[in-house]
Amino acid sequence: MTRIERSLPETTKPSGSTIAKIGKVVAYIIMLPFKFSLRGSALMLLITLFVLVVLSGVWHIPVASDILYKEPGPIRNVEPAVFSEKLLQIQTRQQAEDALFGTLSVDLSEEQLNALFQETVASQSSYPFSFSQLVIEPTFIEFYGRLASQPNILLRGHAIPTADAGDMRITLDKAFIGRLPIPHFLIPSTIVETFTPSLVSGILDVAPVESVDLTTGHLILTVRSL
Repeated sequence: MTRIERSLPETTKPSGSTIAKIGKVVAYIIMLPFKFSLRGSALMLLITLFVLVVLSGVWHIPVASDILYKEPGPIRNVEPAVFSEKLLQIQTRQQAEDALFGTLSVDLSEEQLNALFQETVASQSSYPFSFSQLVIEPTFIEFYGRLASQPNILLRGHAIPTADAGDMRITLDKAFIGRLPIPHFLIPSTIVETFTPSLVSGILDVAPVESVDLTTGHLILTVRSL
């Protein structure tokens, strides 16, 4: 019997350049999910920013703004009453005298409150709004204003008045640009500062505030006569 011997092919070791190429391919495969993840995250971030801009109403973007954004209005329109800080002082002083050393309630309608608000606004040369008003709800006072420099920008805020050591304090609870909720600190301090001057000077000259209550369309201050 004849034995047939077969010689096995010699194995060759991969060269250094081949190993480097393989390493690059493996690294690319490993990094591929991360690249897609980063690209996806960047795309989601751009989409989110786009939607936020549309909801703010800062810029009108054709088609997108028409579909996603509807300009918000105030809870209701309020026509200021014929009222003034001086008249408020006279009425409060008369009520305080009638109450002697007891407590009394000062009931301000939102029409009267807006008259006081507009009186304060008129005295501020740097007031940033071309239109603004206040609406009184049972749990907050709504501020609604349109910027004079950018008429397409609407700012809204929910403010909560409270009594504090005989004074009346205003705390901003919610804030919006257009329909976009924003952090409180982005709302100009001018707005909150404008809420109180006429009320405080008109009432605290006569009596300190003991409590503040809200009903629909009315701000009720309980004060103690001096």
